[in-house]
Amino acid sequence: MNKKMTLNRDLSKILKGYENKWVALTPDFHHVSASGDSLQEVKSKLSDKEKTDLYFKRVIPQKAAYEPFYL
Repeated sequence: MNKKMTLNRDLSKILKGYENKWVALTPDFHHVSASGDSLQEVKSKLSDKEKTDLYFKRVIPQKAAYEPFYL
């Protein structure tokens, strides 16, 4: 999977409440489809088709330093 987040938008409202969790975001970055404590937990909640269509991100605390990471 060679996807990159190319949309530059503020996700803070969408990701509020998911700090220190992994989330699966819809392609339009408007909704969280699944969340969990680990990436494997999030993926186990999704169908195979959803796994290829969604973006996965670890949500760090808002006051923490930012380090980009792409899967």
